Amino acid sequence: MNNILFIAPDDVGIIKIVQNRLSQRTDFTADFIDFNAFKNKFVYKNFYHRVANFISKNFKKVNLKDIHYNNLVKEKINTLQPRYSRIVIIRPDLLNDEVLGLLRSKTESFIANYWDSISLFDRKLRIKNIFDKVYSFDTEDCKRYGFDLLTNFYYFDEIPATVNNNVYCLLTNDKRTAVVERMGKYLNERGIANTLKVFCYKPAVTAYVLQIHQVIPYEIMLKEIAASSVLVEIQKEEQQGLTFRPFEALGLSKKLITNNKHIKEYDFYDANNICIIDNEDINIPNGFFTTPYRPVSETIKIKYHLDNWIETLFIQ
Repeated sequence: MNNILFIAPDDVGIIKIVQNRLSQRTDFTADFIDFNAFKNKFVYKNFYHRVANFISKNFKKVNLKDIHYNNLVKEKINTLQPRYSRIVIIRPDLLNDEVLGLLRSKTESFIANYWDSISLFDRKLRIKNIFDKVYSFDTEDCKRYGFDLLTNFYYFDEIPATVNNNVYCLLTNDKRTAVVERMGKYLNERGIANTLKVFCYKPAVTAYVLQIHQVIPYEIMLKEIAASSVLVEIQKEEQQGLTFRPFEALGLSKKLITNNKHIKEYDFYDANNICIIDNEDINIPNGFFTTPYRPVSETIKIKYHLDNWIETLFIQ
């Protein structure tokens, strides 16, 4: 029996879905480490400890929180099995070289899956040679650095919901918020219903976007998506790969508005279902909202299901 260790941060619940799917497999057993379980376990001993970390971070480039965090992960690893047939890790850049070396020593098949582009987290480039194989969702990074392409996925077929004619967006506050603001103004001026949300750690200046200050769990977000007819993906400038939103749209047969022109390169692209916009000059044909969704063949859809993602990452 193959045994697998899967390590990832679960910010909103996507990884929990993967974990549950893995537990249903009978051809291997899987252990799991969630980075986020250790995030909030650092506590300053006193005021001087806080000052010491401030000095360490700014002058020595060493964060005591990161050291503590990695030590907790290492302790967890040492309670698990001594060897694994495969170890798969998402966001390995969050771990230091010592912990990565410990994991490397426990398997003959050490696999990384990058869910962010190298331009955003360049440590991923520095550690890539630790792994036997690196998968990435970013097509440009795959070409440039020799990674294997592995897109994101959907895992559901249908979610019961009463569908309205609503345009839905949910993202974290960053440079993309300005694009969503312009979209909100565009849609409001044309009387097109929309729910555009941005998660903010701090209040931001928005007029057409609803600010939220608590993370929406993935399962709840999927219900909101299921009740909408059009989804919005605003890609970061540094990335070319597709986020989860296009695959959620594919899985639930929703139309998609995106600023990622590279979506034309994918076999499920259909101009009837997917509208590509310009960040500065948003223009969406009226017919896009009034024409029905054109179904994508099941042969194409199944390629992007979670089961195929698991097969690629954990079995091949």
